[in-house]
Amino acid sequence: MVELRKGSFALFLLILTAITMICNDVFAEDFYDLRKFLIPIPKEIQVDGWIDVLPKAVCIKSNINFPSAYQIFDSIRGLELKACEPRSDLNGESSRYEIFLVIADNGTRKANIKGDIIEQDFERLRALPNADQAYIIRTEKNRMLVLALTLQGIHNGLITLHQIVDKSVKEGNKNTPLRLPIMMVIDWPDIPERGFWGHGYTIKEFNWFKRYKLNLIELSLPNLIRDMGIDNDGKGWVKLDVNYIEAANKDFIKIVPIIFHLDQLHKGSYPSLKDMYVRFPGLRAQCTFRSPSEVYPCAASEGFIRVLVGWLREILENPMVTDVCVWLSEWDKTACNCNQCRTLGRQKSEAKGVAAAWEEVLREHSGKHLWILPYVGCSDDVKSVIPKDKNIHVVEYNYKLKLGPLIPEGLTRSAHNGEWIGVYPLFAGASDRFFPSHLAGLIRERMAEFHQKNVRKVAGYTGLSSLGLHKYNMAAAAEWAWNGQNRSVKEFAFAFGHAQEMSYPDKFAEWVDLIEPIEQRLQGIQYARVWLEDEKDKEPKFERGPLWGYKNFLQMKQDYNKIGLCQRLAEELGELDIIRETGLINSYLKLLMLYAGINEELKDRRGTANTLGAKIDDAVSDINSTLTLYYDHLGNSAERWFLIKSKNLLIEDLQKIQMFIKTRINIAEPANIENTHRP
Repeated sequence: MVELRKGSFALFLLILTAITMICNDVFAEDFYDLRKFLIPIPKEIQVDGWIDVLPKAVCIKSNINFPSAYQIFDSIRGLELKACEPRSDLNGESSRYEIFLVIADNGTRKANIKGDIIEQDFERLRALPNADQAYIIRTEKNRMLVLALTLQGIHNGLITLHQIVDKSVKEGNKNTPLRLPIMMVIDWPDIPERGFWGHGYTIKEFNWFKRYKLNLIELSLPNLIRDMGIDNDGKGWVKLDVNYIEAANKDFIKIVPIIFHLDQLHKGSYPSLKDMYVRFPGLRAQCTFRSPSEVYPCAASEGFIRVLVGWLREILENPMVTDVCVWLSEWDKTACNCNQCRTLGRQKSEAKGVAAAWEEVLREHSGKHLWILPYVGCSDDVKSVIPKDKNIHVVEYNYKLKLGPLIPEGLTRSAHNGEWIGVYPLFAGASDRFFPSHLAGLIRERMAEFHQKNVRKVAGYTGLSSLGLHKYNMAAAAEWAWNGQNRSVKEFAFAFGHAQEMSYPDKFAEWVDLIEPIEQRLQGIQYARVWLEDEKDKEPKFERGPLWGYKNFLQMKQDYNKIGLCQRLAEELGELDIIRETGLINSYLKLLMLYAGINEELKDRRGTANTLGAKIDDAVSDINSTLTLYYDHLGNSAERWFLIKSKNLLIEDLQKIQMFIKTRINIAEPANIENTHRP
C-alpha cells in the first residue's frame, strides 16, 4: 500500500514547508539525507520529503524492453520487483507504486507517455555533457519516473535508485514499508569513460564496478586474452574470453583488450609467443642483444606489421569490442638499425608500425578505435607520426600520483581540439607492492585536471587487480570521475563508511581527514631508493629524499600528534585493518623523525652513535612487528600472494634503510663524542 506520511500529498508538502521555515534543514540529520551515502553523488538532487511504500506494491513499467532493470535490484533483500499490470489511469489512486522507465524514442520528441513536462526533461538531457549517460529521476504521486536518452542513461539512473532503495529495505522484511524520497535528480558524468586497467578483474567484480557507475575495464590477461600467437604462415591469432565480454556488456561496462608491451611479448605473458623469435627471426630488431630476454621486435618490418594486423583483426571481429589498446615498448632503449627505426627512434617507429597495421584493419572496422600507450614522456613524439582522422588515440601514464598536472601540454592541446586522449594514473601508494595510502584528495585534484583538459577516458591502476585492498581509492576515483564538484573528501569518506556498513562512519570520516595528508606526505617512505637519494648529502634535508613531504621538524611533530588522535579514532571504530594501518604509519613516522633529528641530537651532545643507533634498531623492530600484524591478516585468498610479496619487499627495503641510517649516524657523529657526552 502507498501511504503518505502526513495525510494527503498536498497537506504533507504544506506541513513540510512550515517545518522547513523553522529548521535550517529538516532532513539534515535524518538517515535519508541522500548525500550521506550515495556514491557518486548526483550533480543536482533535491529531496522534498518521503513516502512509505510496501515492497510488494513496487513494480516496474517501461516504454522500452529493458530486462536488466530487474537484475539491478536482485541483490536487495526483501524486494521482488515485477512488471506492472496494465491499467488505464496512470495518474489515478492505486495500491501500487510504479518505477516508470522512459527513454526518448530514437532521438525524436515522442516519449510514449503524455505530458509536456516529460518533453522538457528530454530537452534538458539533450543539452547536458555526456548526454548519452545522463538521466533524470522525478517523483510523482504514486510513481517514480526514470528518464534518459539511451539505455545506458536508464541504467545509470537505476543504479542511483538501487542505492536508495537498498538502504530503505536494510532489514529485508516484505511487510516493512520502504521509505522512498520525494525527489528530483538530474545527473551526468564529467568524464565519459571511467574505470581501471589491470590483469585480473573477475566477472563477479562487475557488480562493484556497476554500483559505482564505472564503465571501463582494460585487460591484457589472463581473464580476457587467454593467449596470442603466430601461425605457421606468420599471421597473428588471438583467443578471447567471449563470455567475459558478454557479461560486461550486459552491465554497460566497456572491455578494452590490451596487447601487452611490444618488448615483453615473448617473456611469458602469452604462452604461444615464448618462441616467436626462434620461429620468426625476421621479426627481431636489428641489434646485438646481451640476452634473449632483451630481444624486441622491429615494428617497421612487414612481418611484424602483418602479425599486428592479425591480432587487431581477430580482437575487433567481436562486435562488442569497440576499442583496443597497444602498449609500445616499456623501456625506451636504442632503436634497431633498420632505416626507419634508426631515423625515427624506437617509440616513433613502433607507433608508426602499429598505425600502419591499424589502417589496414580500419577498412573493415571503420567505427572502432585504437589506443596507443607510449613510454613515459613520449606522447608528443608518438602524436607526431600517427595519422589524423584514423580513430587513433594516445594514452598518457604515470606511476606516481602527484600534486602537479599529469597531462602534458601537447596532449592537452589535442584534447581541446576535439581529439580523444586517455590517462592511466596510479591510484595506490605503490605499483609493485601494497602499502596503505588513502589518496582521495589527490585523486580529486587529478580528476579536476582530467575534466578540465577534456580527457576522454581515465583507467586507473592499483598494482593488483583486486577490490579488497583498494576499495577506498577506487570508490574515490568513481566519485570524482563522475562528479568533481559536489563533495569534500571528508563527506565522501562518510558516504564510503556508510557503503561499507561501518558502525561509525562519522569517526571513519574524521580518521581519513587526519591520516590522509600524513600518508600522502609519507609517500615513498617504504622504498630504500627514496632514502638513498640523500646519500650524497652530509646530513638529512627537509623537502628531499624521505623527508620530501616536510618543511621542518615542527610539521613532523604535528603529524605525530595527529597520529595519536587517529589511533584513538581507529580503536573507537573497531575496524582491525584500520587499527593496524594506523600503527604501521605511526611506526614509519617515528623512524623518519629519528632520521630527521640525527644531526641535532649528536650536535647537542644528547646522544652518541651507539645510543642513537639503538633507537633506530628499536624503531625498525617496531615496524617489523606492525608489518607482520598488518599484512598477515589483510585481504582475501586471491590477494595473499601479493601481500606476502609486499611484506617481503618491505622488510628487505627496511633492512637497507636501517643500514643507511646507521651509516649516516656514524658519519655525523663528532670524533670525540664519547668523551663529551652529557645527560
